[in-house]
Amino acid sequence: MQNIQSIVLIHGVWVSGWAMSRLAKKLRAYGYRTYIFSYPSVKKSMVENAEALAKFVDAIDAETLHFIAHSLGGTLLLNYFEGYDSRRYGRVVILGSPLNGSLKAKRLLKWPFGNKSLGKSIEGGLLDGGLCCPAKHDVGVIAGDQPLGLGLFLGRFREPNDGTVAVSETRLPGISDHLVLHTSHTGMLLSNIVPAQIHGFLQQGKFRHSN
Repeated sequence: MQNIQSIVLIHGVWVSGWAMSRLAKKLRAYGYRTYIFSYPSVKKSMVENAEALAKFVDAIDAETLHFIAHSLGGTLLLNYFEGYDSRRYGRVVILGSPLNGSLKAKRLLKWPFGNKSLGKSIEGGLLDGGLCCPAKHDVGVIAGDQPLGLGLFLGRFREPNDGTVAVSETRLPGISDHLVLHTSHTGMLLSNIVPAQIHGFLQQGKFRHSN
C-alpha cells in the first residue's frame, strides 16, 4: 500500500482555517493529503488550543504526518510539541512565526483595546519567546522580507521584515534550515514559491537556497 503523506496546516491569529485553504490546495497538487486545524486564536489559551490540536491529530489516520504552521500557528505548534509527541510525525515547516517574541504584539498591547484584540494569544511565548525547537523532528522556517500589510499600522521595523514579523524574530536555535523569501506576511499563503519550498523540505529536510 502506498504511504500517502499527510499534512496538518495551522493558521495564525484573527482568522480561521479558511486562511490555509489556498496553500492546502497547492500542497495537494504534490500528492499530500491535507487537514486544516481551525482554532479560536484569541479566545482560548495556548494550553487549551494545544489540547484541541492533540485531539485533532489523534483522529487522523496517517503513517506520516507533517505540520505546516503560519504566524501564531507556529507558536501554538511549538507549545503543542512541548506536551505531545508521536513517532509517526514527519517534518515541520513554520511560516513567518515570531518564535523569539513579537515586537508588533507588544506595540499592539499599548493601543486601546489591544489586550482585547490579542486576548489569550499572548500566552505561551508570543511576547517574549522562550520556545524550544522539538529535538526529534526536522524544522524548517520560512521568513519574508517584503514589508507590506496591516502590520505597518503598528510601526515599522529597522531590519528586514514581512510587515508583521521581523526576520530575526523567526530564528530559533535547533531549527534544521532557515529561508528568507521576498514575500509579505500574508503573501506567504498566496505564493507559488512557498508550496514548492515546503515540498522540498518535507521530502529532503532542507530548502532550495539560491546561489
